[in-house]
Amino acid sequence: MENLKAFNYQFALDKARYNLTKYYTNKAESLCKVLGIGFADNPLASENYHEIVNEWNTVINNGGVIQVFSGASENTIFTHKHGNYAFRFWHDFLHVKHNLSFEHECEVLIGYMHVSEIEKEFGIDSLESKLIRADTIGQTDYYRKYRKFPDNQLEFCKAYIQILN
Repeated sequence: MENLKAFNYQFALDKARYNLTKYYTNKAESLCKVLGIGFADNPLASENYHEIVNEWNTVINNGGVIQVFSGASENTIFTHKHGNYAFRFWHDFLHVKHNLSFEHECEVLIGYMHVSEIEKEFGIDSLESKLIRADTIGQTDYYRKYRKFPDNQLEFCKAYIQILN
């Protein structure tokens, strides 16, 4: 019985990760189409709020490609790296759109924006909602405490969800 329970949970987790990957990939691709821009992963992409805002303004006004940080993209809640890059693109868009810096309180607010979007799409108690809460709000709190992100983001999120349940 325990094996079946573990199998069912893993199946549900894999499906939720797939759904989140598809959701953010579609959001990013739609935004790119509307704005007439693109995005690409880059290990040297800026992680400085003001530089990112300047890049967005330049690319939106002149066309081009937004660079998203490609590091630490293994072991995430997304099923592949491109899904993580799409999420980062959308996440940075929310920062720029709402003029919210990378300060802890702003990151938490952006996290709640993600959670709200996912709850509307998949349901308040959905595994997708719990994963995105762990990924955005949980990891933000972890960063505040330890001044770094978890080494294995997926395992962190799975543990965080167990605490929520």
